[in-house]
Amino acid sequence: MRALILGHALDPTANAAAAALHQRGGWQVIRHDIAGLAGARWHQRLAADGVITTRIETADGDIGACDVVLNRLGSAQALAFPGWSPVDRAYGQAEWLALLLSWLIALGGRVIGAPAGSELCGPANRPWLWMAAAARAGLVVHPGGATTSIRQFPPPRGSAERPELLAAAASAGPGDRATGHAAAVVAQCELLLVGDAVFGGVDPGPAVRAAALALAAAQRTPLLALTLAQAVDDPQWRFVAADAAPVVAEGAPLAALADLLQARAA
Repeated sequence: MRALILGHALDPTANAAAAALHQRGGWQVIRHDIAGLAGARWHQRLAADGVITTRIETADGDIGACDVVLNRLGSAQALAFPGWSPVDRAYGQAEWLALLLSWLIALGGRVIGAPAGSELCGPANRPWLWMAAAARAGLVVHPGGATTSIRQFPPPRGSAERPELLAAAASAGPGDRATGHAAAVVAQCELLLVGDAVFGGVDPGPAVRAAALALAAAQRTPLLALTLAQAVDDPQWRFVAADAAPVVAEGAPLAALADLLQARAA
């Protein structure tokens, strides 16, 4: 079987997954970063029935249709196109993004870390969008909010700052600023979802595990890291944040990732 692993040479998940497949035997593992893809010879064809076929000729042969793909690509803006004018560079990056999205989406279920919207590697939602998606999946959301002026609209007493909840410029008034805030945390746990398996140092209970898997399914990402927290006088585990491109580099989660790659290849 042929596995194509896309990502930076120093990406710990890409490196660990490649090593795990090599150890299992029976795998040809091909590695490429975004620059390597840009240097390949591409031929893409749209048939009359709407099916897209892609040939990507590299030193490893045609990698356009491997049995399974682990996608850890970052932004298309990583390609600097040296010597290009800013306008030409922006155009080239946009065209390159469109080509990669078309190819990866056409591969369907063979891709782990499939594009979402204009994101090359899974959903990269802003915090409020993750919170809304988590609530729809059945997770209780940790209380949070934002203020455009801590002087006029101060956060609740005892709140902790979460500036990422409001990406806005500071207010103009002296001693005033905009920020995000959330209820103070007394306990925190991290969950790592790999396929149908849920890993974590703390067991949040079957209802939370089921809702976490429902969130991953709704976002169409088999890899997902979740941060959960408990507030003061509240033992319930509540959703804080999510990451659809987590590090999976050792132990049982890595074995589960290798199993997932093998299942998708089959």
